[in-house]
Amino acid sequence: MNIFIITTGIMLSQNQFARAYGDTSNDCAYSIVQTSDGGYAVAGWTKSFGAGSADFLVLKLDASGNLIWAKTFGGTSADSAFSLAQTVDGGYIVAGVTYSFGAGRSDILVIKLNSLGNLSWARTIGGLGSERAYSILQNPDTSYILAGRTNSHDTTNTNYLVVKLSSSGGLIWAKTYGDTVWENAHSIARTSDGGYVIAGRRVAGSGPGDCLIIKLGSAGNYQNGKIIGGTGEDYAYSILQTADSGYVIAGYTESFGSSSDLMIVKL
Repeated sequence: MNIFIITTGIMLSQNQFARAYGDTSNDCAYSIVQTSDGGYAVAGWTKSFGAGSADFLVLKLDASGNLIWAKTFGGTSADSAFSLAQTVDGGYIVAGVTYSFGAGRSDILVIKLNSLGNLSWARTIGGLGSERAYSILQNPDTSYILAGRTNSHDTTNTNYLVVKLSSSGGLIWAKTYGDTVWENAHSIARTSDGGYVIAGRRVAGSGPGDCLIIKLGSAGNYQNGKIIGGTGEDYAYSILQTADSGYVIAGYTESFGSSSDLMIVKL
C-alpha cells in the first residue's frame, strides 16, 4: 500500500518532527506506542485506503517519523482501531470496532500482527447488540486484556466489558460491569497486585456523565469502584497506576473550572 505523507513542520533534529500521514479522504490516529527499536507504531482508521467506508490503519515509523510500512485491515463497512500495544514477540496487538464482521450490529475486532505488520490472527467478540474495545494490553503471561462496552446482554443499557484472551486469541473470560444505566470503559491498566483498573464514563438517566473507576482482581472479580464528578459532564479517558500504588486519571470536566476543561485526578 502506498501512503501519501505531508511534512507539516520543520525537522528540528533527528528525533523532532511533525508530519501528517494520509491521502485525499479522512484519516485518524487514536493510539501510538514507542517500539523496541526506538521508532513508533500508530493505529487508527482510514477512509483513503482499504476495502470499506473505513478500515483499521496501522503505521510503523522510524525514530524520525519516516514511514516503514502501513497496513489496512477491514471489510466493506466501517472498521476503526482504537488501541495498539507492542507484544513481547516484537509484533502488535490492535483492538477496535468492526461493522464488517461479527454477530451483531457492531463487534469488537482484535488483530495480531507480526513485526512486519502481517496478519497472524484476527477475531471478533460480541453478541447480537453492539460492542467495541477502546483499550488493550498484553499481560506478562502473553495473554491479552481489553476493555470497552457492550449492550448485547441488555439492549436498554450499555455496560463496561472486559475480555481476557489467550496469546493465540482464544477466549479465557469475558465479564460485564455496571448498573441499569449507560457505562463505557475507555482505558485499562495493570496493577501491581496482578489485577486491573479501568476508567470511563457513567451516565444515569438524562443527566450528565461522571467518571467511573473500577478495580478488578486478576480473574476479573470486582473489588471496588468510585464515581467522580459534579453537576456537569465529566469523563475519564486514561488511567495509570502510580509509583505509590495510587492512580492518576486524565479526562475532561464541565463540573469544575471554566466551561469544558482538562481534568487530572490523583487517587
